[in-house]
Amino acid sequence: MECEGSDRSDAGRARRLPPPIGRRRVVIGLSVLTLSWPLAACQRATPTSGAIISGQALAQYPEYHLYYPGSTLVGQGSLDAETGPSGYSRANAGATLGTDATADEVLAFYTRELATRGWQVSDIDGVGTTSDLAAYGWRKGHVAFRVAILRPHDPRNPTAIDSYRTAYTILLTADDPRDPSWQSQP
Repeated sequence: MECEGSDRSDAGRARRLPPPIGRRRVVIGLSVLTLSWPLAACQRATPTSGAIISGQALAQYPEYHLYYPGSTLVGQGSLDAETGPSGYSRANAGATLGTDATADEVLAFYTRELATRGWQVSDIDGVGTTSDLAAYGWRKGHVAFRVAILRPHDPRNPTAIDSYRTAYTILLTADDPRDPSWQSQP
């Protein structure tokens, strides 16, 4: 009895027939996609593209470590850009900090420091959320910097921040080149 997909050689051994051409194309296509996916995920900023899709690349910016003097780091992290069912999620890297300074002192520090580093005030990048008392934004090329003063005793914020006079987050966010509106941004 012979099995489908094989034939008998003169020596009596089974030999596999090559897959049909359509199946071979699918296998080759999937192999190329599988091998190229990790390369796309490792894309970093380049002088010509300006594309940053890695939170780790944003964490290399000096501003990622720009904290109001005397602040305590409560937490930090980064996320890579990705496309999901709800659209584009941009790469970001940020930190949550606490200080005994006032919110006005924290804001004055970032306003001064970021201006000397070439960042421009950006109202659109400073949009707050309901867990923020206030938020402020700056932009430099395709990267946004956001400072948000957190609402004390808000259950959505880390409980560790409640022991500080002012708790705040800093967040670097990169425009995603896969977003159709990316080319129209500065």
